[in-house]
Amino acid sequence: MKKPRSAFLLAHLGYFPIPTFRSNYRQTPICTDGTQLKLNATLENLGQLGESLERETARYLFPLALSAYQMGKPVFFGLLTVTQEGLFYESNRLLWSEVKMKISEYHDHIVIKKHGKLFCWASVKLSDVPNVQVFKMLLHHIIPHLVWVQCYVS
Repeated sequence: MKKPRSAFLLAHLGYFPIPTFRSNYRQTPICTDGTQLKLNATLENLGQLGESLERETARYLFPLALSAYQMGKPVFFGLLTVTQEGLFYESNRLLWSEVKMKISEYHDHIVIKKHGKLFCWASVKLSDVPNVQVFKMLLHHIIPHLVWVQCYVS
């Protein structure tokens, strides 16, 4: 799905890749004025700081994302786009009625399955989904019985 100029982009409001103690990549919050704060593993308690930043950012971004969704505008989360029709991953569409009621998080990927299908419809790296907490909140608003499962395999 091509991103129109007039579309609501969360990246314009703020960006924060999912913070996780399981990853070693750098986390870069980007403020609305374009200011960037580079965080890396040399910082003590980086995972906790990232989780706090994401949680607090989501409190402000979710109402904006929900409002845009309710007005019929697409809401972009990197490679994933939420619309009133359903989810888009690149040019592939999955209607809300087709979304399996469980979305999994395997290590550093979000795995979305189509109802009745064995294989995944989309597998997207968490680091490619800005504001993943807002994404989760929006999906839970749209599909109240959606279960988000975190699976960690050693």
